[in-house]
Amino acid sequence: MTVFLLLLSFSVKAQNTEDKRGKYSGNHVKYVFLFVGDGMGVAHSAATEAYRSAINNDKVMHPLSFNEFPSQGLMTTYAKDRFITGSAASGTALATGHKTSINTISMNEDRSSEYPTIAEKAKANNMKVGIITSVSIDHATPAAFYAHEPKRHNYYNIGRQLTGSNFDYFGGGGFKSSKGPEGDKPDLIKMVEDNGYKYVDSKSDFRGLEKNAGKVMAVNPRLDNGAMPYALDMNRKDLSLADFTEKGIELLDNEDGFFMMVEGGKIDWSAHGNDAAGVIHGVMAFSDAVDEAIDFYERHPEETLIVVTSDHETGGMAVGAKKTEYSSYYERLQQQKVTLDVFGDKLDELVKDSPDGEVAFDRVMQITEKYIGLGKERHGLGLNKCDMRLLQHAYEIQFKDKEKPEEMDAMASAYIGKQSFAQTAVDILAKKAGVSFTSNSHTGIPVPVSAIGPGAELFDGRIDNTDIPKNIEVLLWPIGK
Repeated sequence: MTVFLLLLSFSVKAQNTEDKRGKYSGNHVKYVFLFVGDGMGVAHSAATEAYRSAINNDKVMHPLSFNEFPSQGLMTTYAKDRFITGSAASGTALATGHKTSINTISMNEDRSSEYPTIAEKAKANNMKVGIITSVSIDHATPAAFYAHEPKRHNYYNIGRQLTGSNFDYFGGGGFKSSKGPEGDKPDLIKMVEDNGYKYVDSKSDFRGLEKNAGKVMAVNPRLDNGAMPYALDMNRKDLSLADFTEKGIELLDNEDGFFMMVEGGKIDWSAHGNDAAGVIHGVMAFSDAVDEAIDFYERHPEETLIVVTSDHETGGMAVGAKKTEYSSYYERLQQQKVTLDVFGDKLDELVKDSPDGEVAFDRVMQITEKYIGLGKERHGLGLNKCDMRLLQHAYEIQFKDKEKPEEMDAMASAYIGKQSFAQTAVDILAKKAGVSFTSNSHTGIPVPVSAIGPGAELFDGRIDNTDIPKNIEVLLWPIGK
């Protein structure tokens, strides 16, 4: 009976796709933007809207541009083998229209066969293709659009597939390890160039790229394990996600159209660390990139589709906290000057710069006030006895090694490290601002979908992540086209 119901379900879905092709036979989308805010849920964008209003002393929340798109939906994200998905399985669903198992990149659940991706189909139909991300280009989400790999952590194998993809533009992050984990493999950057790509990693060379540049791989001048800096940590030396999107439009625009996937990958990383300020700045940078696509859409409204979504929610983020009850103080997050990761580096530097490796609690608190804002009474960030006890305890764990943070699971450790003090500091700040988190991991909460352009109504209401590429395909290649 179960098998019969599954077959019936597949049959109905296939028929629905054909029905859509018929219905949209008069539509023909030529330019497609798919924006993926990795880890971004409703609360992440709502908190960003609240923050922007608060710092302008405005009690009215002004929506991010994509939250005003005419089509709005909610999307389920579960994997083939787990209710709470991971980026490889969810990226595969967004790229191929198929569910798969955790950690699998665009292959079926037992990793015995490959699924073609919407980006590969676009390339086969003479469209130009661009893949942009703020994390390493071989990370799970971007990889799902050009690679087919049994395990997401096979970064070098994924990178090799990038070099042979023949996609037209890769932008943002670079390779996590261009010579393999042991540094003994052929250099992927040389492979990229040998396969006809122009590789640029300076701001001047990036600015100098022209429309006839051919195939391009452009990476940010500063990378950390292949990833761009967090939006909050960027400086004048860096290029933004919006810069890479704008340049992508310039390079990809042509008579046969293009498909572009843009990932705001570090929203997820900040949410793993429960770093509210990092999340908000990540969403703002992501929204700026969407605005570049909107500018293009306004010039080609009858031929351009923009879809904005997420692969999953991260952190169980809430706009509200027990401590602040019904009040919000988002302007307090302005006092955080660096992300959790960089603040952790600052604390590590204190130890390295100390002759005996000992750092006094008062010195740690001075650095905390400078970079996180805790202790600034006039900004509402004074510390009570409970706050001080928490910080003292975290200090003992991190700097005195009297206890080990055994409660920190492997996932949290991978993203935020064993930075007990840094984590405690950003937690306290978030709660004082009126933001809370329930997890350092992904959650199973459905995520938002926003769309504008011909056929955008296909993304209205409740849909599944597998519907995203299926609907795009319907609008790109309807019956009779």
